[in-house]
Amino acid sequence: MSVGAHIAAKLALFYSDERTLTDELCDMLCIWFDSRSIRTTRSLPFGLQSSAKITISKTTVPKESKNGSDLRIGLSSPLGRKEVLIQAKVLDPVTKKLRCDSNAGWEKLRVQLVKARVEVGELAFMMIYVPGTMLNARVYGYNTFEQQFYSASHGSFESCYGVTLVPVNKLLDDHDQWIDKVKKVPTISPGVYSNGLPFWLFVLKLVVCQIGSWVEGDRGLVSFADNPSYHTLNIGFENVEPADWHRMQELASEWFNGDMDSFMSQSG
Repeated sequence: MSVGAHIAAKLALFYSDERTLTDELCDMLCIWFDSRSIRTTRSLPFGLQSSAKITISKTTVPKESKNGSDLRIGLSSPLGRKEVLIQAKVLDPVTKKLRCDSNAGWEKLRVQLVKARVEVGELAFMMIYVPGTMLNARVYGYNTFEQQFYSASHGSFESCYGVTLVPVNKLLDDHDQWIDKVKKVPTISPGVYSNGLPFWLFVLKLVVCQIGSWVEGDRGLVSFADNPSYHTLNIGFENVEPADWHRMQELASEWFNGDMDSFMSQSG
């Protein structure tokens, strides 16, 4: 959850662009997971008797993606793989508007989102970086220079929304046009978006199959060689029996129903 708080603070302080922030997001995940030794074997939750090895790695390529994505996430488990394509945009700390606020900018974004959805279907997302001025300035478990230095806040929503993901299917209709022709990316509060998930909850839902489904082998997945993304984040789970992973998914589905407030209250 500190990733969102860190990005929100960094954006508020330095007005960074989406490429810098995406690189920072990937870096901080790799640094923090490695510092907590999560690359070693850990027991699975829910009392299962198996254990998992979790690895996170980052790769970058020096050119834009053919499929319009700023970030590609490859997720692997004993049940197969998932590929997620994400187009990132910044909510500007000064204007309080997304940095595509022109007819040409919105059209370019729409085309990029369409390309990502053609490649991965429901696993195409728009990622919005929200400045700390719109959130509550909580820092969670890991404190960076930006989080420690920045404390101003004008919002009541959790700082983890500093990295918010919205499904492309909630933004574009079946004809690849904006569902909401006026707002395009609707909000429920300044800096908080309709159908938006904070990054930590988005990843958790991917892992327990609340979002997308596992594909065996490489069948039907994006070819990284043919469709490189600007950044790639790989998250892998190993040393777990498929039966245990199925059981974990079943129990996770019973544990939370996808509602943010409900999930937060259950998880303490």
